Amino acid sequence: MIGHLRVGHQKLTQVEGEPNNGYQYGFIMPGNRIGPPLKVLQCAGSNPVILREFMLENGYLFANVSDVWAQFKTVIDCKLWDAGFVTAFVYALASSLAVPLQQDEKLRDDLAFYSLW
Repeated sequence: MIGHLRVGHQKLTQVEGEPNNGYQYGFIMPGNRIGPPLKVLQCAGSNPVILREFMLENGYLFANVSDVWAQFKTVIDCKLWDAGFVTAFVYALASSLAVPLQQDEKLRDDLAFYSLW
C-alpha cells in the first residue's frame, strides 16, 4: 500500500571482533529495513560526512571507521495517518495520474476538486 514507508537516519550497532574480510569494523543493519541503505555517513549532525567505502553483506555493513550512521526505508503502521490526509492523498494521486493513464482531463479536474476538501 502507498505510504507505509519512513526514511530516517540511525547509528548502527558495531559487532564484536574484527571481520575477516579486510574491513576493520562490522555493523548490524536493522531488521525492519526495506532494501539497502539510502545513505551511509561516517559523521552525522550539522556537518555530515558521507562514507563512500563500505561493503554490504547478509544484513551487515563493513567499513574502516568506528562509527557509522545510515539512512533506511522502514515500514510504518498506516494507522498513524489521519483518515482525512489519506483520502486527500488518494484523490491528489488519482488526479495526477488521470491524464497519463486515462487521457481524461475532465477526470483530472474532477478529482482535483475533491482533493481540496
